[in-house]
Amino acid sequence: MVPIYFLYTDELNAQENWENIATRFKDSKPVKSVGTIFESHKHIASLCTADKFYVVDADCWIVDGFKFDGDIELTPRSVAVYRAKNPVNGLVYGHGGIKLFSKDCFSAERLDRPDMTTTLADSYIKLNVLASEHRFNYSPYATWRTAFREAAKLSSGVNKNNNDQESLDRLTMWQEAGLESKFGYFSVMGARQGVSYVNEGGDTNRVNDFTWLEQQFKEWAGI
Repeated sequence: MVPIYFLYTDELNAQENWENIATRFKDSKPVKSVGTIFESHKHIASLCTADKFYVVDADCWIVDGFKFDGDIELTPRSVAVYRAKNPVNGLVYGHGGIKLFSKDCFSAERLDRPDMTTTLADSYIKLNVLASEHRFNYSPYATWRTAFREAAKLSSGVNKNNNDQESLDRLTMWQEAGLESKFGYFSVMGARQGVSYVNEGGDTNRVNDFTWLEQQFKEWAGI
């Protein structure tokens, strides 16, 4: 079996999501984040003795009927990404999805671009299987942060695996859809602010600085 790691930080829904995966996939292992997103994944790679491993983020709810595939072939420095459903705006694509990494993706010492997955992998495989729901909308800040980060990346074109029209269509949905959903207002506003930040010449590498993001949110929310 390919190792399965459940990566958590302080997500409010981490426990229920972990119980869902642990009940169904007995070999899954929880791992607490250590620093940045890149540092946490590099830490997982150091724990793994296999040549590839799955990472499930703590805000991920695995859908009924999904099974991890142990037979997916990866070339060196590659990643395969399952589809995830956005519970706010209904989009279904790789954002927030379960990922299968070849371990050698993390031979790099540091990350110099905002999107970790597409930066580290030479080959990006889109798996057309709905595996999870990306339940990032567990608090106003978490919802805003996720939307800000993704919209900034989509609008700046840092994801080399999307075509332009696909990114534009998704960006429109992030900025307009889901106001009636749980914390939907924070998702829509986060996305709009992420786009504005990029259009005003902001440094997209800041989207991985969670301290800075929290400061931006508090200033906007007046808290």
